[in-house]
Amino acid sequence: MIEIRNVSFSYEGAEQRPALTNINLQVADGELVVLAGGSGCGKTTITRLLNGLIPDGFPGDFTGSVSVNGKNPQEEKAIGMSRIVGSVFQNPKSQFFNINSRNELAFPLENRGVPRSEILQKIEDIGEKLHMKPLIGRNMFHLSGGEKQKIAFASASMAESDVLVLDEPSSNLDMEAVRDLRRVLQIWKQEGKTIIISEHRFFFLKDLADTLVLMDNGKIKTIWRGEALKNLTAETMHREGLRSFELSGGSDIWKRPTRETGELAVRYLHFSYPDSDRGIHMEEVSFVGGRVVAVIGRNGAGKSTFLRCLSGLQKHTEAAVTLSGKAVPTHQMLAHTAMVMQDVNHQLFSDTVENELLFELKRRKFPKKQRKEEVNRWLKEIQLESVKDQHPMSVSGGQKQRLAIAVAALAEKDVILFDEPTSGLDYVHMKQVSGLIRKLAEAGKIIFIVSHDLDLLLSTCDDVLLIENGCVGDRYSLSEDTQHELIHWFQSL
Repeated sequence: MIEIRNVSFSYEGAEQRPALTNINLQVADGELVVLAGGSGCGKTTITRLLNGLIPDGFPGDFTGSVSVNGKNPQEEKAIGMSRIVGSVFQNPKSQFFNINSRNELAFPLENRGVPRSEILQKIEDIGEKLHMKPLIGRNMFHLSGGEKQKIAFASASMAESDVLVLDEPSSNLDMEAVRDLRRVLQIWKQEGKTIIISEHRFFFLKDLADTLVLMDNGKIKTIWRGEALKNLTAETMHREGLRSFELSGGSDIWKRPTRETGELAVRYLHFSYPDSDRGIHMEEVSFVGGRVVAVIGRNGAGKSTFLRCLSGLQKHTEAAVTLSGKAVPTHQMLAHTAMVMQDVNHQLFSDTVENELLFELKRRKFPKKQRKEEVNRWLKEIQLESVKDQHPMSVSGGQKQRLAIAVAALAEKDVILFDEPTSGLDYVHMKQVSGLIRKLAEAGKIIFIVSHDLDLLLSTCDDVLLIENGCVGDRYSLSEDTQHELIHWFQSL
């Protein structure tokens, strides 16, 4: 049993903006509870309350009481709660301690002095149960984001905790990895585990979730349980700023006409990874400005590699590319492209959110007298006015994502590449990002989006580019007549 009574909490240094206000919540043993709401609403803070990271890793002003299976996380701290609560973070890299995946799985039990033979047998059992034996014994640096997430799930299972806390576990996963995540959750439920999930995407939780808790500005707004949860419609969820429990999400197909300008013509684009047949091999393909291209493909098909090659970030790429009729050598493509990476932590550098935007305007030599006004306009556009003075690394994942997109828009490049631009975003901010991307397209930009977010692709894109084994597997315009092809492709995974 989990009991949260009259809890309020403010992070140290942010006392004027309470993260939680008067939270009351009870979770029964074996229940799967989903915490929902916009970025920065307090979902992650609740997970930190349960596993002891507050106040152990995140000090602040706390009032109220929390009980997890009879233990007080604020007294037990993270080390004491680790025997009761297993955690899987949004970025699994932040919770790993070993280079080898087998050692990582052994780590929780080694800390408890469990005999080596028992640990090895447990690793074999977990690998079999979670269908991940091929990942055991691998170098952690050689694993994909989805594979690292699987190791995090397995590590939580190794600890045999009664309670499992997951912070946006699907945000960086492709459809196949999400399918595997659902399988893990089913296994945990069958074992009677109590599961708390902070999430924005819900389709993989259909018929698994027992309770949906909607949070807003640090408070619980609504709780749906039982029949009320089963009867939730997509319209109601969208009205509350949430995605629906259906994969297609009920998003409207993009219908407005586009103004086509300029052309990116690729005569050939070739790259191969050393000692591998994986890479990109494309010939005679072109794209026009004013249109947004959805880049889809199975895990490892070459989607992100395609973006890196096209942007000039990938060394040893052989290419013949023209932009608006002018040849552009690969080493000069960076001057014409902007990219929003899947992990935006790699591309935020300034000391405040406001200065991150100012830096890009200074680089462009934007008129000094107009910089402040332009920054304020963008802060309002991406709804980050309230955190403009905070360090970019201190804001939520969704807020970082919106900041990186704004920086890319300010770069004024001809080609803009997005690698999972809505990972960790709720429905409202997904639609906001969709609107930003459409504005860029209307300005004549050539835009590519690699994404597993079907709602985003349906509401934003004009064309679909399917990559299979580094080659063009299919290509078609997206319309009301062809949207079923895209939906079917996602459902097939």
